[in-house]
Amino acid sequence: MVLNINVYQSEIAKSVPRGVRIAALFDTSFGYGTPQLELLMSSLAHFYEASDCVMFEPDVKNKPKLRTPSIGMRIERLATRFPPHSEGFHVEYNLHLMERVAELKPRVIVVTSAAVMPALIKLPYKPDLVIYYMLESIDYQRKMGGQDFVNLLQICRSKIDLICVPEINRADFDLRYLGWTDMRVVEIFNVSLDKYMGGEKSSEPIIINAGSICESTQCDYFERDLPVNLRVDICGIPSSKRMVQMVNGFRSNASNIRYLGSLTMEDLDEIYNRYAYSICMWKPSDINQIHASPNKLFQSIAHGVPPIAAPHPQCLRVIRDYGCGILMGGWSFQDFYLALERAQKIYGTSMYHDMIDRCRFATENELNWSTQFNKLKPHLPTAV
Repeated sequence: MVLNINVYQSEIAKSVPRGVRIAALFDTSFGYGTPQLELLMSSLAHFYEASDCVMFEPDVKNKPKLRTPSIGMRIERLATRFPPHSEGFHVEYNLHLMERVAELKPRVIVVTSAAVMPALIKLPYKPDLVIYYMLESIDYQRKMGGQDFVNLLQICRSKIDLICVPEINRADFDLRYLGWTDMRVVEIFNVSLDKYMGGEKSSEPIIINAGSICESTQCDYFERDLPVNLRVDICGIPSSKRMVQMVNGFRSNASNIRYLGSLTMEDLDEIYNRYAYSICMWKPSDINQIHASPNKLFQSIAHGVPPIAAPHPQCLRVIRDYGCGILMGGWSFQDFYLALERAQKIYGTSMYHDMIDRCRFATENELNWSTQFNKLKPHLPTAV
């Protein structure tokens, strides 16, 4: 099969007119764990005084539209007849994207994965700025779309002006694999808040584990004996039959572990600061998970909830730099157990309260969206 591709060499514009239209091409629904994309679009819209800021998402049937976006932004849901992330879905969704982008002609475009690259390849014009927000690793994208997704990324190299990544070590591995060592890359942490949101704690120390409920996040550890009197709340969507059985067991049995169901980011923001600690760990089974950049690490710190984290490089760096959490010695259950014991022991002490103060300092000093977007500003074309 021969592709007829209009190839141009990426040469980032020196300036972008104020009042332009900007667009994001996304391959899953907003509000399900990726608040950074909406924050990026909001900041770009403000930076360029955009006349229109549209975010395209597929109309995934089991993921309804969660909320109205920020003022000055809008979400367009594009319906397909095929199941999400099937081959037919990707073809039909990209056809819809091509049609809408050709109609609107945004001057600034943000793409988030190989899944939407066909729409970028077939653009009939050259935008002033194309940003690839590389939220997922190459390994993850290959699992979703096979080698075709990797090939799509390589085809699009000349169309991308700037790459934003949440974790620079993982990105370095991926970009070397793609041969993109000469690309402009900016690391933007997966922060989701712009200010410290700490508040009153619950009368009893409870730990929260929010996010994916699967073996990859080592949630199977909750099936084992944990320290006496330890209370844990879990929320998220179980990803396997075993995990469904586990959370159903928490619901039906007298247990110190409570399952809260699936919560939105807004729901979590309302309850997060009442918790004593949060748990942050991924099984180190591949590059994507070793170099994790979890939303919940930054979300919990911003709420004054010290994370109990496995030694993923970014977690290790943040907690060591700021002293705002507890680092596990490794990824084993014994490492997890010992970290929980330490958390219990220091709760309510001056050491614990100092940790909370350090969460505030970390948020105000670096782990907020304004500071992260400021990293990107020097690399953006000037607004004129």
